[in-house]
Parts: sequence; structure tokens; C-alpha cells
Amino acid sequence: MSKFTFNCFLILFLCTTSIFSDDQAELAAIRSFPDIAKASALVFSSGFDAPEDASRKYPSGFRIASGEGRNGTAALFYERTDPNAYPLYTFPLEKLEPEKNYTVSVWVRGENFKANGDEKNIGAMCVEYSKDGKWVAGGVYYSTTKIDAGWQRIDMTFKTIPEVATGTRADLKLYLRKKITGKIWFDDLEVREATLSASVVLTRPDRLSFFGSDACFSLRVEETVQKNVRIVAAVKNGGKTREILLKPDGLDFRGDAGKLVSGSVEIVAKIVDMDQKVVLGEEIFRLEARPDATPPKNACLIDEFGRAIVDGKPFMPLGVYGFADEANYRRLKEAGFNCLQLYNSLGLKGNVDHEDPIKNVREGLDLIDKNGLKLIFSLKDQFPHHGARKKWGDAEGIDAVSELAVNTVKDHPALLAWYVSDEDMRKDVPLVVDLRRLISRNDPWHPTWTLTYRYEDLPYYGISGDVIGVDPYPISDKPSEQSIKLVKRAMAAGRSTGLPVWVVPQIFNWGVYRLKNDPQAFAESHFPTLEEMRAMPLYAAVLGAKGFVFYSNFDICQRYDKLLPGSGAREWPKVVEMVKSVKGLEPFVLSTKKPLEIAVESEPKDAVEAGVLFDEAGNFRVIVIGTGGKAKGTFTLPKSVTDLKNGSLRSKFGKTKFIGDNRYEFSVEAVDSDILE
Repeated sequence: MSKFTFNCFLILFLCTTSIFSDDQAELAAIRSFPDIAKASALVFSSGFDAPEDASRKYPSGFRIASGEGRNGTAALFYERTDPNAYPLYTFPLEKLEPEKNYTVSVWVRGENFKANGDEKNIGAMCVEYSKDGKWVAGGVYYSTTKIDAGWQRIDMTFKTIPEVATGTRADLKLYLRKKITGKIWFDDLEVREATLSASVVLTRPDRLSFFGSDACFSLRVEETVQKNVRIVAAVKNGGKTREILLKPDGLDFRGDAGKLVSGSVEIVAKIVDMDQKVVLGEEIFRLEARPDATPPKNACLIDEFGRAIVDGKPFMPLGVYGFADEANYRRLKEAGFNCLQLYNSLGLKGNVDHEDPIKNVREGLDLIDKNGLKLIFSLKDQFPHHGARKKWGDAEGIDAVSELAVNTVKDHPALLAWYVSDEDMRKDVPLVVDLRRLISRNDPWHPTWTLTYRYEDLPYYGISGDVIGVDPYPISDKPSEQSIKLVKRAMAAGRSTGLPVWVVPQIFNWGVYRLKNDPQAFAESHFPTLEEMRAMPLYAAVLGAKGFVFYSNFDICQRYDKLLPGSGAREWPKVVEMVKSVKGLEPFVLSTKKPLEIAVESEPKDAVEAGVLFDEAGNFRVIVIGTGGKAKGTFTLPKSVTDLKNGSLRSKFGKTKFIGDNRYEFSVEAVDSDILE
């Protein structure tokens, strides 16, 4: 019996012995608690018709348009005729609080939009950060491909970054995305505090499926909720509703849905604050109760430790965002990868085009399987705002195409997981949730993987998948000092969901996107070093990552050479060498034992971090990370570690030396790492 199942039996026992006493009294009181998630306070507003609006200096193309607003009032108007122009109108948002949710709403209308190139996103508004007049990495960007001639309100929610507490400013910007030409009007702009519902994420069971008599489930709430909280879980199944009061174990709440009949199961989870006597948030989870079944041979399950279990054995995804080509599959396998993600999975083919998408996909998967790889199958574009396929094979309609794809692929031995989102905005998460449900309803044997770089949307974003992905890309193309501290922020955000994290580390040069029209500048830009490539996944590993899917194979092996012939062949060996180190940590990443953080005295402060990974056999690896710039750090290994091995540890990359009394000194000149064993 697993620890998770045992805990569920214990919870069921406790529930059945107390539900008629204290729990019933609390449930009765909770039913009268009000919902506070609808409250908000105005932070900033503009109707663009105040006297100061008319006298203000505007960027080229912007002006106040008298009488052209929603009700004959003024509006902010912008017209772009030159696709190379890129002015933005900025509203500084002063004195925002750190890590707090805000909502921007503005009314817009537009005319004559034209995409001059690949960009189809009109944009309209974004929030970026600056300090001392300089842009700070990160931001939230509204995305839309359609703004009509009639007025419509658009909304965007963002959560401020922690740095606003130390002088970083949030800037609201109205604009058109690069290369978009046309006319756009803005009116009635508001920024409000958004008292959003506190987030709750279903962390068990995976694949939205109960099997047999196992009705255990687990929920995770975000760290911002107060300690004295409960979750009221209303479980609906077979025409009956059972209300369960769950009490916290840290941020986790565990329960047992009781005896279920086969069919749909709905869990309505309400977070309630027992001190303030209010409802903080609510989420609805829709699952399936299924007969007990033996997993098929190609199944991928997620166990209670967050590990992928493939064919009954722990599996560490070690892959890339790749491209479909048999020679490339061999390249990936030879490099040590075991999987890949293909954006155009629905267009996958074998070596022959049969003009039958179903036969093509199956033969394409055969090729991947033949070369010893697994595929994370992408359905991330099956949304209206991504130009979803509405016809595929005999299927017509977005959902019909998605369902046919799932049923075509689900039994193939090459399938590892389903990719359901690629950095979608918060407002689109409900659409991703619907796709996730469709997939799990048809294929209960493979998990869904969802990805975001908008860390302010976590843990909420976690409702959209079984596995969370984060993609920090901190290495700049500029030849300046680099830092990978963003990896820690990304991993903390991912872990806040309570879900396993498959991290997406950077192996590409940002210049392949930013300098794509300037081969000379690309040649002189900064390509990630081996040390930088290696430090990022090692950092993520010690922070709890359970899988690594690097971005991207097609940048290095295709796009590089179009800009700078020969550069792909030059850079790929770094990736191959890096993979060896990550692959060597597989028994430790897949261990049921938690990583151990080690205190480090570093100069500069926080420039060196360290932790220990353990395997099931009692072995360990000490991972040391230099997060950026010249740094030195010293640390002492705890007795719980040194008792496992006599004598000093060996430095794998020569960056660390033993200085006596279980103490070690790590020194680097830039982003780097070491492994002690």
C-alpha cells in the first residue's frame, strides 16, 4: 500500500468518525460565509478627456481624438502606417504592492489591421517593469488577433513581481505589436486591485481518473492563504452529492470521495477562512470514475512522488523541443535524449506521405519509436485563438479533431504525454482546462503537460495539467555578465502548484530571434556556454525538477545555420556534453527522497547555492551552482551527508576544493556549476 493510499484510508476513517459532530457544525457555519473574491479597488483610470490629456505630449502616431470615444467623449487614438515604427504610450503605475493581483480593462476598437510578416497578434496593451529608467525582464502581454470596428472591452490580469517592493516600477503600455499597421482607439482605461479567488489545484489523482475502489484525492492551495483555512469539497457522482470538510496538512488537503459509481465525478472545492469567516476561492474539477484496470504497456502514470512511471518503471523525461526528421531522431538519441516535443504533431509523417493524416501520424510515431525516443504530442494549438485545425481526417470541428487525434495516438508505444498549452494567458486557462478534460476522458493512461513563463499566474495555471512546465530563458544574447537566478524563481512558482515540474531550460541563443535580420550581429552575440547550459538544469534538479525538455533543437540545428552557416554544428556538441551530466543524475532525480538544501556563505551574497540529491541506494550528489558573475562560496556538509561516505568528496568539474572539517570552497568566474561525489 502506498503512503498516499494509506493516508486516504486514515482520512476516510477520521471523516466517518467525526462528520456527525464537529465537522457538521463547521459545515453549517461555512454555508453562511460570504464570497470576498469579487471585491476590488480602483488604482488608476483615464477617460482621455481631461484637460491634461489634451496638453500631454504623445509619441509619434498617438493623439487625443475629440468626440471619437465610446459616448462622444475623447479617446486615445493611434495610427501606424510604417510597419517598422514601434512607439508605445506608457502610464507609470506608482506604488503598486508586490505579489498582488491587479486587473487592467480598456475599451478598444480598430480598423484596417494588417500583419506585415509573421506577427498576427495586435497586442493592444501590456504591463512591463523598469528600474532607474531601464527595462527589467518580465511582463504580461495581452494577445488578440481580432479587434473590430465596434467598441469592445478587453481585460488583462497581472500579478506584480516581488521587486516592486524595492523600487521597480510597473508600466502600463498601450500600443500595437511590431509590424502591425492600422488604426486603434482606446477609451475608459482602468486598473483595479483584483481580489482574485485564492487558487486551489487538484494534485491527485493524475489524469483526472479514479480507478476501482481508490477514491483518494488531494488538493493544494497557494501560500497566500491564511493558516486557519478549510476546504469544503462537494463530491457529485451518480446523482448524489457528498460534502466533505478537509483540514490542512501544510498547503495540502487530502480526502476520500467514498464509494463511486462509474461515470463522471465533479469536485467543487471551496477554500474558506475560518477566522475571517469568508470564502476565499472556488474551483470545479471534473473527473471520471472507472473500473479497476491494469495499465497498458505504453502507459505513463504520475506517482505520488511526482515521477513519471512508464511501463511500470520510473522515467526521467530528458528531451528537447525538436523537429521531425529521422536523421534528427538519431542525433537526439546519440546525444542521450529519450524524448522530444513536436509543435506540429498533427502534421507528423513517416518517410512516405500518404496524404492520410491518420496513417501519416502513426508512421511518424513508428519512426520515433524505432529510434528509441518518445513523443510529447502537441495539441497546444487546438484553440480558436491559435488557429486550431477544424478538419483532420474525417473529423470536423476543433473538439472533434482533438478527440480523433487522441484516439489515433493513445495506444502507440512512442506516446509519452500530451502538450496542452504553450504560454497561454491567464484568461485562456479555462480553454486549456477543457482540452485537458477532453484528452483525459479519451486517454486515461497519459498525463497532460502545461507550460507557462507567466509565473504570476501560478499556482492557478496548474489546474490545466497533470505536470507543470516552466521555461526560464535567462541567458542574454548580449556579451555581458549573465545570471541564472530566474531559474530559482521559475522553479518556486512551478512547485507552488504541488504538481511535478518538467522544466524547459535554455540551450539557444536569443539572437536567433532578435538578430535574425543581421547575421553579423548574430555572429558576435553571446551563445550559451557549456557551463551555462549545464548549470541551468543542475540548478533545476536540486530545486526539485522531475523532467528536462530543452528549448530548442530546431533553433540550433536549423535556424542557426540559416543565419550563420556552420554555427549549428559548432554549438551542438555543447548540448551533447551537457546532457551527459544531467543523465548522470537520473537515479537521484527519480529518487523518492527529497533534496536537501545546504546553507552557503557566498561573496557576493546569494551568488552561490548548493543542495544534495539522494538515490534509493544511499548514494548522494552535492550540486553547487554559481548563479552569475565572479563568485566564491563556502559550505559545510551536514553529518547526515558525511556519514554516508568516508573522506572528502571528488569535484567533477574542478570548481570546488576541500578545506577541512567537512567544509568546501567553490570558486567561479561566471555562471557555472559543480557536482561532488
